[in-house]
Amino acid sequence: MKKSLRQKKTFLVEKFDDILKILGGFQFNNEVMMTRMTEANIKRANDNLQQFKDIVKLDLMTTILILEGEITFSVNYQKIKLSRHSLMFISPYDSLTGPTVMSQDGTYYILMVKRSFIDKYLNEPSPTPSPAIFDSHINPYFHIEEDEDFLRLKNSFDTLYKYMGETITLKEYFLKHSLNLLLLEVLNALTEQLNIPIETGNIPRSEEIIRKFMRLLQKYGEREHSPSFYAEKLFISVQYLSSVLKEHTRENCSAWIGRHITQKAKRLLMAPGATIQKVAEELNFADQSSFGKFFKKHTGTTPKKFMNSI
Repeated sequence: MKKSLRQKKTFLVEKFDDILKILGGFQFNNEVMMTRMTEANIKRANDNLQQFKDIVKLDLMTTILILEGEITFSVNYQKIKLSRHSLMFISPYDSLTGPTVMSQDGTYYILMVKRSFIDKYLNEPSPTPSPAIFDSHINPYFHIEEDEDFLRLKNSFDTLYKYMGETITLKEYFLKHSLNLLLLEVLNALTEQLNIPIETGNIPRSEEIIRKFMRLLQKYGEREHSPSFYAEKLFISVQYLSSVLKEHTRENCSAWIGRHITQKAKRLLMAPGATIQKVAEELNFADQSSFGKFFKKHTGTTPKKFMNSI
């Protein structure tokens, strides 16, 4: 008799204490967590990480800087292997979908920041990334070519880690200042390596609409399929929202929603034990038939054929 495949579940990790038990490190006000992985704690972390057989959603902005060694892991069913002098950015919308393994002789910084802090930080007058950086389908990771750029980034991580571990009267202010500088260094690396434009100071109304739409799409895109939902959230008409998106991104509101749902559907269909019916339900379609028509319209193939091609 064949053993049935175990259906993977999705776990949302919300408390840093749960992560600290696995990785070690420091946390502050359950908003920021940071660890420096070395030979002393890598083996224990690897052993603990192997226990996770399910999908893990961190709901955090995670930045990994590899000083030495290699890390292999899976994000959204994409297997990734990073080597020394690499930087990885994992958005709050991504999920860990496979085992994570760190080479024993490595040294790594792992920084995790709650989305609430990210929103607060991005609302301050400072350079901010274009809407592209909020696309959950982008997982920026790259090797930092210039030694000077890597050293500057490393120094920012060193400084923040130092303050995370200290007990000082003005710790909150030291952390905020050093974290802001580090995030700017990360943003600088992303914009330089990925050619993502940034805006400074006041941004045009149209750019603000696009940025807010992208955030709404990441938050509600799997459940809300109608352009009117997003237009109402932004207090504008559907026609105006689509015209702004079309002018700046060459795609209207419906196209963006369709692409978001399609890419999410592909990931769900690729998951172990997935069924078309379950994916249709998770993406809030009325039934399997309507999901199938939607999927074929946007991909040119049926969900069943897509699953068979994997």
